[in-house]
Amino acid sequence: MSEGICNKCGQHGDLVLADRGCVSCRDALDKQSANSTATDWVLLVSGLYAVRVHIYLSTPYEEVRRIWAEWPVQFPGRLLEVRPTATSELADLEAYWGTWHNRTDARFIRPATEGETAAAHEPRQHLVTPKPALSGKSIAETIGMKKLKSGLVQLFWATVSVVMLWWLTPDWKIKYTLWYNVSSDRVNIEIRPTECDWGRAPLGYKACYYEKIVSTVQWATSRTGNPIISYDEGKTWSVFSPDAGVTVPKSPRVQNVNVSWQKKDDP
Repeated sequence: MSEGICNKCGQHGDLVLADRGCVSCRDALDKQSANSTATDWVLLVSGLYAVRVHIYLSTPYEEVRRIWAEWPVQFPGRLLEVRPTATSELADLEAYWGTWHNRTDARFIRPATEGETAAAHEPRQHLVTPKPALSGKSIAETIGMKKLKSGLVQLFWATVSVVMLWWLTPDWKIKYTLWYNVSSDRVNIEIRPTECDWGRAPLGYKACYYEKIVSTVQWATSRTGNPIISYDEGKTWSVFSPDAGVTVPKSPRVQNVNVSWQKKDDP
């Protein structure tokens, strides 16, 4: 058993289930499903606009619980469907699973229905809903659709341009302030050494290069109310004493960003 951030509820505590979920989340899951006699299960992955439904046939509960803990690292299962997130479904998830439904990409398991089990045994092409035939479109609707497609194409290329500009520009602080949502005074960028550059004396290839290393310092609050800090991207945490008047966030949040350079041999 190790200590860290639960990937279900986001709280800090002792981790079980492959060191991914906390004891409270495991017990909550067992309370809902451990006594079920089902052999076919579905794992629902909740998103902002859609729910993905993965099905596991002839699978014991202990195995499904392990999948629930480690997904999506392993065992993605068969994707049964992707459907829009309905308000009623969110209400059911909230009533049934508590705070889990509020987390991005939250995961839930339950016994599969007869319809879901039957659908899983059908050929994959039968799971695809055929698109309805288009008919009766007016000229105005056709023109509007063409304008929409043209606008989407322009938006796509504008997005590509922004992404290319983002990655090809030098290491400006603004990149890290936007990415990590911190102020510029919390971003420290070391000057990149030039001794491996071709143009550095003596001129020529020097069989080395400098690799950029980006590290962060994160703060959070443990379940016991103690301020904790991590220097390894949230893998391990330790209790610390912040300066007087400083508020420590309840969930993990980046406080400082450091950009350094490590010399590497060029193979």
